[in-house]
Amino acid sequence: MSRKLQFHLKTDDRIKSGERFRDQLKLMAKPETGFIKAIVVNTLAVSLLSLGVPLAIQVIINNIGVRTMTQPLVVLCLLLLFILSCSGTLQAIQTYTVEILQRRLFVRYGLIISERLTWYQDKYFKEANSPDLINRYFDIIIMQSSMVTFFVSGFGFIIQFLIGFSLLAFYHPYFLGFAGFMTQFLFINWMLFGPDGVKAGSPEADGKYEVVSWVEELSRVRNIFSSDNGKDFSSSKMTHLFNRWLEVRNNLFNFQFRQHIGLQIFGVVMNVLLLGMGGFLVLNGELSAGQLVAAALVVNSIIASLPNLQNFFFSVYNYSTALDMTARFYDYPLEKVKEDVQSPKSYDFSFENLKFEPNYEFNFSYKEGTKNLILVKSFSSIQLFYEALMGFSEHSEGKIKFDNLLVDDVDIGEVRNHIMIVRHDQFFAGTVKENLIGLGNKKFTATEIDDVLARVGLTENIAKLPLGIDTPIRPNGFPFSKSQLLAIQFARALLLKPKILLVTPDFEQISTFKRKLVYKELVDRKHDWTLLFFTQRFYKGDFDRYTVFERSSMRDIKGESELLKEIENYG
Repeated sequence: MSRKLQFHLKTDDRIKSGERFRDQLKLMAKPETGFIKAIVVNTLAVSLLSLGVPLAIQVIINNIGVRTMTQPLVVLCLLLLFILSCSGTLQAIQTYTVEILQRRLFVRYGLIISERLTWYQDKYFKEANSPDLINRYFDIIIMQSSMVTFFVSGFGFIIQFLIGFSLLAFYHPYFLGFAGFMTQFLFINWMLFGPDGVKAGSPEADGKYEVVSWVEELSRVRNIFSSDNGKDFSSSKMTHLFNRWLEVRNNLFNFQFRQHIGLQIFGVVMNVLLLGMGGFLVLNGELSAGQLVAAALVVNSIIASLPNLQNFFFSVYNYSTALDMTARFYDYPLEKVKEDVQSPKSYDFSFENLKFEPNYEFNFSYKEGTKNLILVKSFSSIQLFYEALMGFSEHSEGKIKFDNLLVDDVDIGEVRNHIMIVRHDQFFAGTVKENLIGLGNKKFTATEIDDVLARVGLTENIAKLPLGIDTPIRPNGFPFSKSQLLAIQFARALLLKPKILLVTPDFEQISTFKRKLVYKELVDRKHDWTLLFFTQRFYKGDFDRYTVFERSSMRDIKGESELLKEIENYG
């Protein structure tokens, strides 16, 4: 049966914009409920223990006023030492818990994204600018840092505020009014700037990624811009993108800066009001000096933590933006997973009256193990053929069958295990060894690997490399030539032994020596693969079938003599 997704929200539809934040937050938070609860409980405990200092100072001042013995003072100091030690221990535990939570978040999101990339419906994913989409992965790092501020600084401020003013309410009812005024101001401050700040985050992030995408494009095709005109265009384009980013960045910062100024003014006003109100209550005998100092410490600690509240607001902006960026991975639907599928017993396959837009029609069948030479006159037909065979493309009419089973009824993941295409782009950034055996499901000995490398003429090339088969292949193919990269793919085929092997006209790019070795292996009857050898040249060999592949149809021809005539007519 097909592998099922381990990590996903929806497989059949794009996430609607209104559901994006909610679903992404659920995806992040639900598996980590235990860690989040531990952080919240820790924060609550630390906030409660933080009251030990102002309460201790209140007692000390009161004791000084009545000149009591020193023994209670020593006991009080020891008790305070114990409380502060517990607080420090809990903060250390909290730091460790947050670190584990960050690791889990990074790994889990990485697994989600890597899995979705292999399950996207091909026709929809082609709409995406995939490098630009992948860059959104780095917003997970922003989510990590924002999450720490969100749960520790933000929640800590709220708990400290509630507990602190609950204590002060026992000193005098006026402090409840003071707390109500603070709460109302903070609420107004958020409502004035918060929602607009959240909305301004995504355009700023999009502008940032436009800059990154252009830098990546310059890196990909930098030779195009090596002329003076090219450099001028590159510089002009970059300036334009930076100006767009600065515009949206300034818009976001304006909301954040106004909010920050509001909190600073608020802190000054609250300090003055507290001292005035506290002094008035002391003069009227409604508050002791110790209580005034304790109240001042509590309120000052709350006001001093206003920068933490500002950081909390910033984390909300950053977190909501990061959620929106990572939710882009849910903008493209996944392949549908059926339960009642079968594995074909043979790899005979057929295209029956298969039609694609704008004007492609396939109607043919191939038996497993046959060797087929296909004279191709349209390169786009090869890609369409391959996508249809792999179940990537959607046809307007007709049927695709494997062993007389409709493609929708077969285990397409299992079928793809046994189909391989050789062309210029079928390698990935990894070592030579990974490219040879990584797509298989069995282990190979060093002798087996050396044997296939020799059979495609790569032994000497690999031996010259310091790391041998552990040499990394860069995304651009370096340090290998196109000929060598294609030879590596043929070595992979010799190791993995696919049931169906498609060879494109890129075969001509292999050096003459290697091409002779590889061609001998391709047509050798000891290999039981179905060979589909697409070419524009004449090749002499023991082929079971010769076909001309034109834009809108395929037709069989009789042997090498007719193949030569077709090539002459085509030329």
